[in-house]
Amino acid sequence: MALFRKKRAEALEERATGLQLLGAAQSSALTSWSGASLTLDTALRQAAAWACITRLKSTITGLPVDVIRSQENKRTQLPTSQHPSIIRSPSPLVSRRNWIGQVVHSLTTAGFAAADVVDVDSQGRPLMLETINSSRVKPINGRLTVDGKPRDRWPLGDLWFISASHLMVDGTGWPMSPIEYGKESIATGLQAEKFGADFFRSGGMPVSVLKPNPVREMSREQIADAKEATRRATENRGILALAGWDIEGFTINPKDTQFIELLEFTLLEASRRWLVPPSMIFATMSGQNLTYSNITSDDLQYLKHGVQAWVVDLEDSWAEMLPGSLVAKFNVDALLRMDKTARTEEHKLRLETKTRTVNEVRKLEDEEPFDDPAYDQPGIPGSTTPPTGGQAA
Repeated sequence: MALFRKKRAEALEERATGLQLLGAAQSSALTSWSGASLTLDTALRQAAAWACITRLKSTITGLPVDVIRSQENKRTQLPTSQHPSIIRSPSPLVSRRNWIGQVVHSLTTAGFAAADVVDVDSQGRPLMLETINSSRVKPINGRLTVDGKPRDRWPLGDLWFISASHLMVDGTGWPMSPIEYGKESIATGLQAEKFGADFFRSGGMPVSVLKPNPVREMSREQIADAKEATRRATENRGILALAGWDIEGFTINPKDTQFIELLEFTLLEASRRWLVPPSMIFATMSGQNLTYSNITSDDLQYLKHGVQAWVVDLEDSWAEMLPGSLVAKFNVDALLRMDKTARTEEHKLRLETKTRTVNEVRKLEDEEPFDDPAYDQPGIPGSTTPPTGGQAA
């Protein structure tokens, strides 16, 4: 116990160390096949990568977390006031939403998340976890290390560690990094964005040919001066005056460069990598029309095959740390905010099949629950008398 009290006292110092090392890690370069240098910092500057990662973070941090107790085939959802500390306030330094955002950021960039166990209960279960920047965590000789020092994973040690299961490499305990494995398309996207900026900065005239008029021998200095004057004028879209020279400009149609197609390709690649439909990052592909039906379909795909892939390992880890028969789940139903008519039909079906209670429906609709215990039982109670605390439907 003394170890964890010390860990908690050192949390602020550990965080300061992590911030100092973050800059160095963000500048640690990966080299793409094109020769472009890519770092975590520059990777996040690529529009498609940034959009996918921030979409996942904003979605997951915005989801409610339900704590459920299972007893004798009965599942009871605990009120927020009764949530264990590891769910209600997992970090001594940041809010729960910020903590979840840190975990999701690490999972979506490095493929794993790690934290110091800074406090435990009498049974050794973690009460608080302070996240560690993923750049500080490395596998060395088959062991996890933080800043080069070996650490044991909880429950044997004081290091909490989870991996994104869909990124795991067979035969190892280490996942693939979406940034590292996607460096080629991310670098291509960055180069495309740079090309676009350079293209429009030069007014669509990336190449000019200077010819002396009349044709005569020119010194290197004269040629260099003419080239520099032309470069400055075309970059700033200014007026160029050259005595004794003819200039021929070559304009390029952006369509001929397939510039737009390349940007769309990098967007599609990012959507595949992070399991985020293009419509969820406010984008459409060429020839695609957004309608209510395909947006709704994208929402379901995003929920089933996108969000779930990134949260399931955190939910499993919570289950290992919670006492007794408690489990914690992200309430993904909050993501599917259907229109009123569709919600009413869905509620009606769930009540008729006795898979939801009236008070659960009222909670989903942000309404006060009925006081009558009958409305906490699955299905529609037989009584038609309005219960205390509300009007019966």
